[in-house]
Amino acid sequence: MPRRGRLRIRIGEARAGAVRRIRSSIAGEALLDFLLVLRPGWWVLRGWVVYAVVAVLAGGGISTVPTDPLRWVMLAAFVILSVQWGRGRWLPWRWLPRFRTLVSVCAVLVLPIVLLATAHNAGAQNSAYVDYNSAPTPGLMQNGQGVTNVFAYDADGQPLTDVQLFDQDGCALNVVNDPVNTNYLTQFDAAGDKDMVVPSLLVPGGGGWNVFPLRLVTSDDVDYTYDHLGQAYQADAAPAPFPFAQVRPLVELPAVGEPSPTPAPALSPEPTAAPTLSPGPTASAAPTAEQ
Repeated sequence: MPRRGRLRIRIGEARAGAVRRIRSSIAGEALLDFLLVLRPGWWVLRGWVVYAVVAVLAGGGISTVPTDPLRWVMLAAFVILSVQWGRGRWLPWRWLPRFRTLVSVCAVLVLPIVLLATAHNAGAQNSAYVDYNSAPTPGLMQNGQGVTNVFAYDADGQPLTDVQLFDQDGCALNVVNDPVNTNYLTQFDAAGDKDMVVPSLLVPGGGGWNVFPLRLVTSDDVDYTYDHLGQAYQADAAPAPFPFAQVRPLVELPAVGEPSPTPAPALSPEPTAAPTLSPGPTASAAPTAEQ
């Protein structure tokens, strides 16, 4: 008998012996029966792992989940082939069973890497989804346009900072729909670059969206290196510049060196002399008759 044939017989005998030893106990027999029931699932999993490896070798990067119809066809083909191999079908050549065993061993070794890559891709997609929703449409509108910041000036036309605004019901006047879950609000500068407005840190818990003017992260400080959506970091935020250094005062201010006008005192009525009472004539005693 050829040497290869003897080796195959020895491997078959060793496998049969291992199966007998496992089934010699009740727990081992139950475990082996359970694993045999899961064999169809392993066949599908093996086809998926083979697809992921072929996708990497084809130069398409790690793509554990198909992203186009052609990749879905490839995945379906590998799964069907793996299932047929598991059923003992589609093995017309003598060397194919040994090749199937080699593919199964490689699939077991590569499976942890494929699972980690799948978890990483799912986490990246979830992060991108959260980042996209962290900058919703503005909650404050003017003439159909979203308001991203508010600047206040006092009666003298001087700019004010850290101004809290509320509506008629006492609710915070926010420029975003969801102030608690919103990290930043995008706006475009004069050059068309994207800046990011962030809330004030004076109010904890994301409630600083009604403290104006809001702070600003310029486009130069937005990091696109590891995230194509860009990140706005609170440490990079600075006070947003006012559109005007000073506006027209509500009260006319006096010129330099000119004294401020003082209101004239109110006129009071002139005092009048109190009338003096003159004593009236007094009645003299009536004459008495002499006796």
